[in-house]
Amino acid sequence: AGLGTRFLGHIERCAVLLHMIDVTAEDPVAAYKTVRAELKAYSAELAKKPEVIAFNKVDALDDKALEKKLKAFTTKVKKTPLAISAAGNLKITEVMRALMKIINTSRGIDTTAKAAVTTDEWHP
Repeated sequence: AGLGTRFLGHIERCAVLLHMIDVTAEDPVAAYKTVRAELKAYSAELAKKPEVIAFNKVDALDDKALEKKLKAFTTKVKKTPLAISAAGNLKITEVMRALMKIINTSRGIDTTAKAAVTTDEWHP
């Protein structure tokens, strides 16, 4: 049924979008493109927002299968997703750092002078 206008209206206020894709899905590229199309159809401004793309559930695939999906996505979308596991707490800090960098930049905060982001610093 789509993302829903209520949800899309809410994310218009966000500085950055986190696009988490289930890497175990049959076609992560199609999943990504479907959401991007809905963002564009709702608002050109929303579609221009910076985003962080993450492949979730990477611990459910072997290295060869994961590499194949990462390569296919990067080739077709021209963006490289971060490989994470929310359940396994794998590279979650890396995602938070990427998000905070964009948020801080949008707020005019000098990110070069900041110490590394930790999970304790996640709540701005």
